Amino acid sequence: MPREIRQENIKQRRKFLWKLTPFIFLGFLFFLGYICYQDNQQRSREAAIIKAHHDVNDIQLTFNNFDFENTESNKNNPVKYNSVKSDFENAGFKNIELQKQKDLGFFDRKKDGNIISVSINGDSSFTEGDWFPEDAKIKITYHARK
Repeated sequence: MPREIRQENIKQRRKFLWKLTPFIFLGFLFFLGYICYQDNQQRSREAAIIKAHHDVNDIQLTFNNFDFENTESNKNNPVKYNSVKSDFENAGFKNIELQKQKDLGFFDRKKDGNIISVSINGDSSFTEGDWFPEDAKIKITYHARK
């Protein structure tokens, strides 16, 4: 008798699972469709943002402020103001201001031209992917001999 009950329970479970399977499959398809829809919406929003920026001649940065810092890791090949200026010109910026900080003595020749700071419209924190107008004020401050 217990064996027959067990067999009957197994048959009922299988029957239940067969009835449940289409709903699980439909739920999975619905979930997959929703993810695809959301991804498509996100891409459309990003495309609209990019188009709006291009329409007004904005420039998207391909570098960030950390690329222009002189640290221990690049002390043998420091970042110089002329290469930073060139990077901004190549990106399409028009309003680039160089500011010498005459703070070096005679024996500090190696630091001559090294970057102190770079700012865009007064903000020294910018990241790759940020958008700025082509006439944004780029201020490059660097070391120079007195």
